[in-house]
Amino acid sequence: MTLNHRIVVISGGLGGARFAMGLKEAGLDRQSSFVTNVADDVVVDDLVVCPDTDAVSYAFTGIFDDKRGWGIAGDRFSHPSKTHPWFAIGDMDRSWQRRRQRLLSRGMPLHEAIRACAVQMGIRATIVPATNSEVRTRIVSRGTALGFQEWLVRDGARMQVDEMGLAGIDDAEPSPGVLPAIEEASVIVIAPSSPAASIRPIISVRGVTEALAQRRDIVVAVSPIASKLPLVLERDQRRAHARAVLMEAVGIPHEPIGVARSYRRFISRFVLDRADGELEKDVASLDVDVRTAPTVGSTPQARAELLSAVLDQSWLATG
Repeated sequence: MTLNHRIVVISGGLGGARFAMGLKEAGLDRQSSFVTNVADDVVVDDLVVCPDTDAVSYAFTGIFDDKRGWGIAGDRFSHPSKTHPWFAIGDMDRSWQRRRQRLLSRGMPLHEAIRACAVQMGIRATIVPATNSEVRTRIVSRGTALGFQEWLVRDGARMQVDEMGLAGIDDAEPSPGVLPAIEEASVIVIAPSSPAASIRPIISVRGVTEALAQRRDIVVAVSPIASKLPLVLERDQRRAHARAVLMEAVGIPHEPIGVARSYRRFISRFVLDRADGELEKDVASLDVDVRTAPTVGSTPQARAELLSAVLDQSWLATG
């Protein structure tokens, strides 16, 4: 596939990583920029771990573990964490965390450290964190405040969520490159990532929603929910449960139209999973143009079909 456009992707981890894999497989990585979520970053053994950013980075490097949905495929886990024994970091994964931490310890801002590591990895795409500020998702459950990874990984997303907030968001500025990427994009894609856990922390950074709204005519959102597809694997069931709980906590119904409605201020196009094709008219009623494609598929063919739908120039030229 050839496309002389600049592609900007607003993304979380797994959904962003799979979209990155599709871009690389299509030879579009060099003209792609990813703005990644940092609100689920966590400090483990004095290392700043950036799960969503790293998932996208590993996807572009060809080493992402798509079966697990995080980390590096084939990694070993021979060094359990001393501070977070419930948070597994593989040996190869940890080596990249250390490289980035050395740069951060020298005073390099997060976006520059991420860029330097991307260069070392041979990544041709641009990957930029939504903000260099320390924004963290906080969960309140039965009066107890939890970090995002504590709730999700340590407690298995089993604790009820009474409130979900973003600590530090009021003072967060977009990292250099975020707003220019949006302003200069030919197409902007909201990846099939969790609207609550991944996308909300990005669009809540000062100026980002407004910048997207100004480019609404080129913004395409991909549904992370295929409501009519059965969840066979326990892994997928856990992810769907966590996503549903957090979406409910911020007032977004766990259904494709709920996702589209939450984005309607800044999107003009929405891609439903083919299994949810009967919902096209409902989503279109939001003044959004709708198409269908495999939005949650993990095979190269599914990624190619999704990319073809999202980047169809005849579709992008309408509106």
